[in-house]
Amino acid sequence: MHSATGTTPAPRTGTAPLPTAPPAPPATPEPSVVLTESRVLTVTEPRVLRPVAQRLADDDPQTAATLGYRPPLTDQAALALVCAHLDGAEIAERADELGLRVLASSTLATDRRCGTPLFETEEIHDA
Repeated sequence: MHSATGTTPAPRTGTAPLPTAPPAPPATPEPSVVLTESRVLTVTEPRVLRPVAQRLADDDPQTAATLGYRPPLTDQAALALVCAHLDGAEIAERADELGLRVLASSTLATDRRCGTPLFETEEIHDA
């Protein structure tokens, strides 16, 4: 084809740009759940609990000091020391040998993204 000036335009070189892909949809976060377990404990045998807690305090004086432990060891301080060193499941399993009784336990599962409760149980334990 001739242009208005009477010359033929130079052929195009190179490649045409590729069409761009549409943006990817936002990634959906994987399901994530917060699981909260709680137990209500009571001290039934202070004479059993206190020696256990005293051993824990002797083995880990830094944690004991952080919890405010000062002799004489109160039931509350003894319980705090046991809770700081053992997880909830272990305390529940060993309650009798620790001088404790589990009065109630509950489990709550919530959707981490929005806080919606997904599952909840509560159990009251017999005396």
